[in-house]
Amino acid sequence: MLIGADIRRKLAFVWLVLFLIMWIVFTVCFKTGTMRSQLEAVEQAVTNKDWTRAEKETEKFTATYKARKYFIEINNSSEINITFNHTVEQLAVAVKNKQDSAMEYTGLLKAALGYAVQPFAEP
Repeated sequence: MLIGADIRRKLAFVWLVLFLIMWIVFTVCFKTGTMRSQLEAVEQAVTNKDWTRAEKETEKFTATYKARKYFIEINNSSEINITFNHTVEQLAVAVKNKQDSAMEYTGLLKAALGYAVQPFAEP
């Protein structure tokens, strides 16, 4: 009886340690705050009709997204991943064509950060 209890405690401890390590690794890899601040910069530039700055900020956001795309794909279902990727591309096109719909896409991406770019995505 005591041998089984010892093994369960060891397994629980190992599971907890591995879970914390996985949480820390995902948190470092995703950097949600960076992506949120980049989206806010895009939103501010589009609001001010500063399209050159909006295009630069969109390129920064897209580069950050593409650098973490592999981790985002691992962490999410294909539907959320496809939707998020589509919205990123739509934002880039809207900013390139100087369309006011870029505001809508920044809002969608900011809302989707909670689903797509967190270590353990929301349901």
